[in-house]
Amino acid sequence: MKAKRIVSLMLAFSMAVGLTACGGEAGGKAEKEDGKVSITVFSEWVGAHPYAKYFAERVESFEEAHPEIDVNVEEIAGSTTANMDAKLKVQVSSGELPDVFYTNDQSIIDLAKKSNLLYDFKDKLDADAELKDELDMEDIASWNEGSDQVYGICSHKDFFGFFYNKEILKAAGYEKFPESWDELYDLCEKLKGDGVAAMALETKTAWYSSLTLLAALASGSEKGQEMAKTVGLTDYNTPEFIEAASQLQKMFMEYSTTDAPGSDISVALNNFTSDKTAIVLDGAWRIAELTEAMGDKVGEAYLPGKGAVSYPGYAWFSGSKDEKTAAASYEFIKWFNNKEDQAIRLEQLGLIPASANIDYESLELSPLMMEILEMKDDVNYTVSSCWRVYPAAVTAIIPQELAALGTGQSTPEQFAENLTKASN
Repeated sequence: MKAKRIVSLMLAFSMAVGLTACGGEAGGKAEKEDGKVSITVFSEWVGAHPYAKYFAERVESFEEAHPEIDVNVEEIAGSTTANMDAKLKVQVSSGELPDVFYTNDQSIIDLAKKSNLLYDFKDKLDADAELKDELDMEDIASWNEGSDQVYGICSHKDFFGFFYNKEILKAAGYEKFPESWDELYDLCEKLKGDGVAAMALETKTAWYSSLTLLAALASGSEKGQEMAKTVGLTDYNTPEFIEAASQLQKMFMEYSTTDAPGSDISVALNNFTSDKTAIVLDGAWRIAELTEAMGDKVGEAYLPGKGAVSYPGYAWFSGSKDEKTAAASYEFIKWFNNKEDQAIRLEQLGLIPASANIDYESLELSPLMMEILEMKDDVNYTVSSCWRVYPAAVTAIIPQELAALGTGQSTPEQFAENLTKASN
C-alpha cells in the first residue's frame, strides 16, 4: 500500500490518555504545500484481517487514479470490529472523526449525528448519476433514517441464513435442513441424543446469539417480525420478545456447548468448523473460511419459515470539515462503492452487491454463494442486524445480559426488563 500508514496498536492507551490525544489524526486537513489534498482513513482491514489484501490493493489503485490525493491510513489493530468501534466512540466523544471511516454500528452514527460530526454527501450523490445507479437508495435511506441528509453511503446488502454441517445432519437421518421451528427443535433433540450440540452460540461478541434471538422473535408473529427489523428498539417487554428469549435460553441450556455463555465468536466458530456443533447463523462473507476448513460438507439454509437475515451492509462516512477535503473523501468513498468494487467484493470477500448491473456468471463464485444469491430473491421474511436493532445502551450491556440468560442466572422476563431499562 503506497498510502501513509499510521499504526494504532495501542488503542487502550489512546483511550486512557484522554480525548484530545485521540483526535490527533481526525477531522480533515487543508491542502498541502505540494497542492495535494490529504485525507485520513480509519481501517481495521490491515495485517492479518481477511479484507487486508483487498483493501491494500484498492487503496493503491485509488492513489494511482487520483495522484492529487494523499491517503493516510490509520490502522486499527484487531480482526473484529470491536477495536474499530471503540476507537470511533472515543473520536465521537472528542468531537473529531476522521475524513473517511466505515461502520456497521448504527448507534455510533446516531451519536455522531447528534454531535453534528458527519459530512452530508446529499448534493454530491444527487449530482453523481453514475454512482447512484449502482446503489440501493432504500439502503442509503435506511442508514440515514430520520433525516434528509446523506451521511452514509453503502453498496452491499448482507443476506444469509443458517450454515449447517451436512454430514452431521445426514448421520442424524436428515437429508435437508428443517423448514419449521418445530422441525428444528426435533433435530436439536435428535442431535442431543447423539451427543452433539446443535447450535454454535456465544455471548462475548454477542453476534451469533443475538441473531438467533432475532430469528426466533421474527418467527412468532407479524409484530415479532416488525420488532426484529426496528432500528434502535427500546421496548423489549413484550410477549413476543420474552418468548424469543425463552427459546434462546433453551438453546443455550440444552442445545449448545457448555462454553457458549461467556465465549466469543472465535470459540463458537471453531466449535462449528471442528464438528462440535451442527448449525451456526453467520454471514455470506464467512463462506471462504468455512469451505476451507470443512470442504463441501457445509450447507446453507433459510431460517425456519423461509426467512433470512438481511440488512444494509456497512456504510462509509466522513468527518471532513472543509469542502476540499470532503470532495477528496467523497472520491475515495466512491472508489470503494462503485460497480467495479462491488464485483471485486462479491468475488473476493463474499459481500452481496447493491448494484443490479453485475453479471454474476462472469465472476468466480462458489456454489454456496450462488445458492445465497438465488435465495435472496425468494424469501418470506427478514430480520435485521442486531447492531441496527440494539441502541447504544443495549449494545453496551448485551454481552453480560446474554451470558446471564444463557446460564439461567436471569429469566427471560428479567432479560427483557434489563434491556428496556437500558434503552430508556
